[in-house]
Amino acid sequence: MARLKGVFQEVMELISANTSINYVRVWNDQLASMEKGDMYTFPNLACFVEIDLPKESLGLGYVGGDITIRFHIVHTELDAMDGTMEQNLTVFGYRDELIGLLMYKELDGCSGLQFVSERPDYNHTNVYHYILEFNCSFIDDAGDRTKSQIIKQPVTNLQVNATIVTS
Repeated sequence: MARLKGVFQEVMELISANTSINYVRVWNDQLASMEKGDMYTFPNLACFVEIDLPKESLGLGYVGGDITIRFHIVHTELDAMDGTMEQNLTVFGYRDELIGLLMYKELDGCSGLQFVSERPDYNHTNVYHYILEFNCSFIDDAGDRTKSQIIKQPVTNLQVNATIVTS
């Protein structure tokens, strides 16, 4: 059963178990809230997951479409200790980890993930915000109408008396 909640959970568990990024949550524009001081703090290395869901009906309660899954890598590095305080090259290692892990990965109800876009943060403060985008096809069966149908064994004691008519 492919459900959106399952896709979020699967990809978040996959990232936290297989990369050096342990803090993975659903994207809720945490950076804007953090700048305003309206939000709890989170570790200086985090990944937030966002899914764009353009879908269309496939019939019988199924919907599907090509979706975009965005991974927001948020990283704070004050000084890499290499004499270049204004640049953050560490974030590219996290980028490489995610691409290596997620490329062609088939999540529940999804085709293989395809890496399609990235947006480095060229105007960052101490907090670096790197965005990776993957596309895939997704079929959602949350509205499946066939689940309510009653499946019954056919009648098996049927007798047929056939006659051949010749004219």
